[in-house]
Amino acid sequence: MSDYAVEFDAAMAMSAQHAESRDALDAFGASAPTDVDGGDGTAYLLSMLAGINRDTGALVDILNTAAHQMAVTVDLYRGVEEEAEQVFRDLGDQI
Repeated sequence: MSDYAVEFDAAMAMSAQHAESRDALDAFGASAPTDVDGGDGTAYLLSMLAGINRDTGALVDILNTAAHQMAVTVDLYRGVEEEAEQVFRDLGDQI
């Protein structure tokens, strides 16, 4: 069963990396300028920044979901694995 523990650890590390990426991207989005002095191009620049902020928010949501789902999946499978191990232990005790 040690092979599975390594995979669980790797999956949890992936979940943590998704969360770290989410936090970094969220901080980047929060630091984006909301006003620029671009002369005649100000409206165009602000339109581009709004699109970047919108897309950044969508990526933050995706990373948040990925981190959460990975952690939930690992917890579910870890619970199944532990339950199966206990069944085999109990069976071994009965024999």
